[in-house]
Amino acid sequence: MNARVFLSCALSLGVLACSNIVGIGDLSPSGTGSGGGTGASPTAFVGTWTITAGSNTVTCEGRSETTTDTGSIVISAATASDLSVSIGSGCELAANIMSATTATLLPGQSCTQAVSGGTVTLDLNGAFVLSPGGQTATADLSGTATDVSSGQTVDCSYTEHDNYTKQ
Repeated sequence: MNARVFLSCALSLGVLACSNIVGIGDLSPSGTGSGGGTGASPTAFVGTWTITAGSNTVTCEGRSETTTDTGSIVISAATASDLSVSIGSGCELAANIMSATTATLLPGQSCTQAVSGGTVTLDLNGAFVLSPGGQTATADLSGTATDVSSGQTVDCSYTEHDNYTKQ
């Protein structure tokens, strides 16, 4: 698989949508945290959040593409960490509440997706920040995507900024 696979993917905290790829399977998470947040109540974060505006930029082998983000995430209270963030396609990520308005993904987490001839692994970092009133939020995400197929490995990077409304 080559870099154009990633250039056709929307790598979003809210959505992982890849077009023109045959054999997309479910994402399987790996790496979890063991708490470590502030112990603040997760109530303000818990719920379904829908992207109202946002985009991500994926860069592979010197080529970049920016894609508009759509979709939703579901945040729920967790036990091993403060929060569980479901980004769709079976991928659940652990996050801790760092302040009354900010939650961050725990380091060292990834989601792996089966694609025709190999796998794509996403290593994710990011923060989710509530606005005053708690009905809107922003998410800033960055990370790497590694495609391993047909004996080749292609590494990509991405950045993302999304605005959310709580449903």
